Amino acid sequence: MEALTVTLETAKKLKAAGFEQETLWFWQESYSISVLEPAHEDYGNPDVVQREVNRNGWRVVRDSRHEVGIPEVVFNWWWREVHEIKLAQIAAPTAQEVADQLPPQTMLMYSNLSLRKRSGFGGYEAMWNRNGVGVYGNANTMANALALLWLKLQEAN
Repeated sequence: MEALTVTLETAKKLKAAGFEQETLWFWQESYSISVLEPAHEDYGNPDVVQREVNRNGWRVVRDSRHEVGIPEVVFNWWWREVHEIKLAQIAAPTAQEVADQLPPQTMLMYSNLSLRKRSGFGGYEAMWNRNGVGVYGNANTMANALALLWLKLQEAN
């Protein structure tokens, strides 16, 4: 999924520049707590319950609605329950979500491998031109190229 959304680094820049945070995908940092109950006569005894805490790091998730800092049960079985606690969340817009925020006449091009060898650049180039002045965003993914263009246009305003 990371190839279809902006990178974490770009998402952080977009947020700082005021990009809308209501998107379908999000970069989310979280950790999970697993509570394992024994499956014998000690079931329910808090002295033998095992707890495991794992930091999940950053990952792309879809439309996560639970609040930062509030545990959410993500797995529940009679002997094991896993709670996930979100530490932070940043919008991870797709190329279409970024393109919807760009001005009309924005262009997007893709340079293939043969062009890369000649020009030193391969990937996507988003551009917007007004009165002969061009603004460009270059990246390996469509979403990032469009996002970098959006950031440069925000700087110019």
